[in-house]
Amino acid sequence: MRWWWYGPGLLCVCLLGGACSRVGNTAPQPVEVSGKVELDGKPMEEGEIVFEGEPGSIPEILVVKDGNFKGQVKSGKKKVKIAAYKIVPPPPTATGGDVGDQRVNIIPDRYNAKTKIEAEVTESGISPSKFQVLSK
Repeated sequence: MRWWWYGPGLLCVCLLGGACSRVGNTAPQPVEVSGKVELDGKPMEEGEIVFEGEPGSIPEILVVKDGNFKGQVKSGKKKVKIAAYKIVPPPPTATGGDVGDQRVNIIPDRYNAKTKIEAEVTESGISPSKFQVLSK
């Protein structure tokens, strides 16, 4: 009978399959990062900092509280966007059944939609780790 071939054959398939699955696995790995965000020279009370990688990748959003952010971001070169919001009532001309207060970004577009801020995330963290924005 040929049953004795199955054991060594199965072992070879498993070993080769495991080795091949690691070849070419160059996906960016998450790294623990932390840093500071200042708004008009003071720690930003509340907001968010967004790290955007290559086109098509999912942006990574970290909460900013009392000027500090901390969390996991995948390694690589990132475009950085910063936002802080205030709640405003709807305009008097607003109509519709579900009109309520709105969240409005108080940070100028040059720090978010039109940002030129960049950062590099490596195994040792993020550089730069301090971001300064102006409300005007």
